[in-house]
Amino acid sequence: ITLYCAVGETMIGGQLTSWNEQGYPVEHGLHALFGFYDHILPILKKIGAYENLTRSKEHIFVNERGAIHRFDLRNWPATYRGFTAAEKMRLLAAGPAIGKLVLDVKRKGFVVFDAYDQRDLRALARKHGVPESVLQSGFFRQFYEAAFNAPSELSAAVALESIYKIFSKKWHYYFNSPTRQSIIAPLQRHFTDCCRGRIEFDHKLIKVRTDDVGVRVVGLDFENQVTGGRLSVEADEYVLALGLEDFKLVDFGAIAAKHDYFRNVHK
Repeated sequence: ITLYCAVGETMIGGQLTSWNEQGYPVEHGLHALFGFYDHILPILKKIGAYENLTRSKEHIFVNERGAIHRFDLRNWPATYRGFTAAEKMRLLAAGPAIGKLVLDVKRKGFVVFDAYDQRDLRALARKHGVPESVLQSGFFRQFYEAAFNAPSELSAAVALESIYKIFSKKWHYYFNSPTRQSIIAPLQRHFTDCCRGRIEFDHKLIKVRTDDVGVRVVGLDFENQVTGGRLSVEADEYVLALGLEDFKLVDFGAIAAKHDYFRNVHK
């Protein structure tokens, strides 16, 4: 099996990118992993990078009204100072709906959240009586602003699953050194040395080639950002990790005309 990774920049890491400038490490983006990152944490243990992390205590803090408040799910109506007493009373009225959702997740799993994908988080919460002042609070705003998400809409399915996971595993894993040393370099070594993967830097995806009927992807075309040369890759499986603006620039050929998703992206 040959694994191939084409990167449109001179470094890899995305939100975990770090580099050196004049002898000083420069960090970009996230500096910790959530405790509910159940996919990456086992991988880090497998490749020996888990020892590069330090687990925090089990606390949740919220920046609200210019101050940091501890949020304890067990007794938040009495101890949390980020909401007023009136806001807490109205939030408690939404308790039965929240409790039902939690029980459904425990019985059926995260698939329960899929039913909320077409709803905005604030719109759903508003329907269940959550006051507008709470909907505009730092507690809610953090989910809209996390990971550079647009501030206008947020899938309730994505947000509810995140909230559920955050409160079920209330800790972080902090990096003991710059992200490149703690996470990226070990993952890169594992990809190239153990998985026999290949990494090409400065290659921008320009076209997704499909079969004649536009159903199956049969190849990817890249452009070398340094030389201007073209590279075509054919594989059994393809994974694309693109920002929205880069996604809009890719030629998806016939497959783009068959799905509303591609048309909606440009609206």
